[in-house]
Amino acid sequence: MTLLAELVAASARVARESGRLEKVRVIAGCLRALCPTELEPGIAYLSGEIPQGKLSLGHAALRGAAGTPSNGSGLTLLEVDAAFGAIREAKGKGAAGARAARLAALFARAAADERDFLVRLIA
Repeated sequence: MTLLAELVAASARVARESGRLEKVRVIAGCLRALCPTELEPGIAYLSGEIPQGKLSLGHAALRGAAGTPSNGSGLTLLEVDAAFGAIREAKGKGAAGARAARLAALFARAAADERDFLVRLIA
């Protein structure tokens, strides 16, 4: 399983590179390392998108999750994808609170650079 940290590092390298060919090389290397089940979320995240679409999370939920104490253990791509799916599925009465709680649980396991990446991805 691929760690989100690997994708975050590739994204940071792409941002630092000025040459298009080097950017393509970094992205291609990152994608080649992914398992087939990780390709869809990996491509989406590197493109700045979320496969599930809009998560209906407000700025207050993002701020609250970002302030959650972290054990910094790190996340896998598939864990993030599953968490985003669970957030998207929250509907009905109390859905905003449920989405915020699920996001906070995800952020509690994320390292600092992963949190930053996830906030930018969601926002």
